[in-house]
Amino acid sequence: MPFGKLIRVVLQNVSRSKKNFIFSSIGIIVGISTFTFFIALSGGIRERVLNRIFPIDQLEIEPIGGVASALNSAAGIGPGPRRLDQRALEQIKAVEGVSSIHPKMRARFQAKIETGVLDRRMAGEGFIEGMRVSQQVVDELRDREASCSLNEEDLCRRRQVECVTDSDCPHEGMECIEAMCRPREYWRSFRDRHAAQACHSREECNADQVCGFDRWIMLRVKERSVIKPIKEAVARLKHPSIDVDLYVALSQTGALTSEDIRNMERVGGEVWLVGVDVEPEARKTLKQRPVTVRRFASKDEVMTHITSLPRVIDAGTCAGVPCTVDTIENEIGSWKYFEYYANHRGSCSSGRYCATRNVLTDEGRCEAYMPVVLNPLMIEFYNSNVVSQLQTQPLPNACLVLGLKGYFRLGFSFLKTSVPTVWQRIRWSEIIGFTDKAMHLGGTTPLDYAVRDNTFYLGSESVEYYDSVLLTVPRNEDVASVIERVRRLGFDLSSNSKFAQKAGEMLMIITLTFLLISFIIILISALNISHTFLMVVFERQRELGTMRAIGASRWDIRKIILTESLFIGLTAGLIGNGLSFAVSRLVNVLGSGLRDRFPMIPEDFFIYSWPLLLGSVGFALAFCLVGAAVPANRAARLDPAVVLSQA
Repeated sequence: MPFGKLIRVVLQNVSRSKKNFIFSSIGIIVGISTFTFFIALSGGIRERVLNRIFPIDQLEIEPIGGVASALNSAAGIGPGPRRLDQRALEQIKAVEGVSSIHPKMRARFQAKIETGVLDRRMAGEGFIEGMRVSQQVVDELRDREASCSLNEEDLCRRRQVECVTDSDCPHEGMECIEAMCRPREYWRSFRDRHAAQACHSREECNADQVCGFDRWIMLRVKERSVIKPIKEAVARLKHPSIDVDLYVALSQTGALTSEDIRNMERVGGEVWLVGVDVEPEARKTLKQRPVTVRRFASKDEVMTHITSLPRVIDAGTCAGVPCTVDTIENEIGSWKYFEYYANHRGSCSSGRYCATRNVLTDEGRCEAYMPVVLNPLMIEFYNSNVVSQLQTQPLPNACLVLGLKGYFRLGFSFLKTSVPTVWQRIRWSEIIGFTDKAMHLGGTTPLDYAVRDNTFYLGSESVEYYDSVLLTVPRNEDVASVIERVRRLGFDLSSNSKFAQKAGEMLMIITLTFLLISFIIILISALNISHTFLMVVFERQRELGTMRAIGASRWDIRKIILTESLFIGLTAGLIGNGLSFAVSRLVNVLGSGLRDRFPMIPEDFFIYSWPLLLGSVGFALAFCLVGAAVPANRAARLDPAVVLSQA
């Protein structure tokens, strides 16, 4: 039978039996709409909620028992789990299925953060995390920055100004590239901007650096009267080619204690003993700690030593030029961010600030801002929660905060006892990008910053291990095997990754449950279609017999019945998908009212793809064919002579 005639016959038959076909298709419509609705919902929640919080190709690994257990182990409390040291990282990187690793080290000391957003001061406990810089992270920062679109172009960015260094540019949002001031690419700043480079003179360093020799000095004297002249002599010390800065941080009377030795070991300082000795208990500590202790019998010997230093010191490291701030930071007080901001630049050039030795002195060195990257979820949290509480304006574009400055007061805490003021330091930072690999609540810096600060406050033992490591697993099918192999090495998923795993499993179970319900509905509908077509075949026996008598083959009869079932399946599949899409739009409208309170709610919960839509229609066609197969065979086997004689 030609295709055109087949279609006309099918349409005529459908038109004559509208009620039968409508009732047969209802079940298919309900089943297909349920099927596509929950698959699209599952895909949307996984992609736009779960994967935004916990990217699907990332696993975070930490010691069994978590960070607290690792800290107990470091403190000697119990045997503790296996630590994430360099050897462990090499074993994890060798695990099959892992393409890259990103070690992380948290700042394990107290800190306060303060910044200003849209003329509003914000302060709180500062949470810092160091992450090893990799090309993968840099590429992500670059791509996210490139995707930003500023609503209003900064006029300063369009000015063509010749330059030699960044400080020659008229705006901090510009940098010197190929001798011209151009818009700054913030992502390039995610690196260690304070890396030490050995030098013997200023000519070996950059234009905005000097060759510096910095030391923290602890004075332990017998008579307090010698402290002032020693400090004055240190302040007058000059070197022909090296900028020497001996900072007398502590000056006390009495013998040297174990705590003094530990403090000087942390900061890489020296101890000068003038007419005093070391306490008996501290002598054991001194043998275990690499601290330089210089003994002097009198003040005159100290003066002689200071005078000889220019001949002894022949090398240093490239460091920022000396600088001073207008006001000692400890005298500004708390809750005065904008006074700190006005004070922090000191005598430094554009793009740098004066990093003082601690909050008790106005002297320091000019440093580049510490680069900090944020998790994109931080902006959503700010817009959905902070904005409503502070009654301020939301940030429509995440890149508006690029270059935002803030300071960490290291060693200070709102929640626990702060370290002595002499060890508290203020370090300024700026936001330079966004990455999914950053911590959810806090700032992530290049790993070297966390290593240096942990060493300064806790000693060299604190940086012998990492807190966690992010694994990149490109293939989803490798995730289970990677987790199993990592656990064999003595590590486990972090709480975030465990939550993501449980949430994914729960979502899969819910999705499979509703898909099973959809399958049952469609299966029942197929049985209903089979029953309907059996009735249709019975009612049209005479018509089918006549067709057979005038030359129609059995295959022609089968084609008519099967094509009618395909028509039902196609119509029901299209209507079911349309119904599913309409209901999903209604759900999105209802969910939009909750978006102000819950930042993780996406604008669209559903992901409808062409493979899903075409697959659901094919699913409907397949079940309709299955349902019509038996009636089609029965119709084809009708004997025209018997049927016509009975009629």
